Amino acid sequence: MIVQDKVQVQLTSLRKIGLVCLGLVLFAAGATALQADEEKQAAENETQPAENETRTSKNDPELKEDLKKLQGTWELYHGNELKGAPNTRSVKTIEGNIETMQRYNLQGKLSREWQVEFILQKDGDLKIFTFYPVGGKPGQGASFLYRIQGDRFFDVPGMFTGEKYRNYLQEPAFWIWHRVKEEDANKEKQVKLTPPLLNIITVMPGDHIFVGHRHNNKYREMNLDELQEHLKKYKPKQVTLAIDQKADAEFTKKVIELCKETGVEKIDMRDKIDDPVAKPEE
Repeated sequence: MIVQDKVQVQLTSLRKIGLVCLGLVLFAAGATALQADEEKQAAENETQPAENETRTSKNDPELKEDLKKLQGTWELYHGNELKGAPNTRSVKTIEGNIETMQRYNLQGKLSREWQVEFILQKDGDLKIFTFYPVGGKPGQGASFLYRIQGDRFFDVPGMFTGEKYRNYLQEPAFWIWHRVKEEDANKEKQVKLTPPLLNIITVMPGDHIFVGHRHNNKYREMNLDELQEHLKKYKPKQVTLAIDQKADAEFTKKVIELCKETGVEKIDMRDKIDDPVAKPEE
């Protein structure tokens, strides 16, 4: 009887020890799971903005993807809005968070070039593109709503009220930029004079006019309207026309007719290669 009681006591002790061990195992497993959940939450918090933090391409995965999609070159034809055909081609090249903007007329003459820095933001469901001086702060710039769909970049200014965002246009507008494919962008860099650029006029002091030839910056480039104003202002009786062999024949004819219409009595026609004043293209 005594032996049986000892065996019962030992069994009871073993059960207690087993329960304690099981509890320790379950506690350890729970702690490990809790630690894993905490690490997962911490990792998610690193990629998600805090409640009061502005969502940007630095902390929002969707905006980060948009920034990748924006890289490259985009173009927009505009001007004469609602009044006629476009007269301006704008080209923007985006590298990182820097945008280089170039503005041309349709003859290919570069009229302006500048750079800005930008940031992509999200305000609720709205995606916002804010540009500002390079090295500056977003508060110094202006903003517009944007969307990217394939090879189209939608630029919608003039939609903000209040002081949080500043419009770059006071009235709403809707622009669609189209991506310039990489092979076309490279081709544009390699070709020095594309056909539209052949329709250029360069005027040198002394009424020396070059057609279809680009000179260095000390000579003034003009289109037909600007040449007409120049001739009306200075009223030369004689001009020298140096014609590049690449110049468009119809365009050259218009220049000659314009000279005659504005009172030029004598036109000294020369091929550019035979003109001692002409200098090699840069």
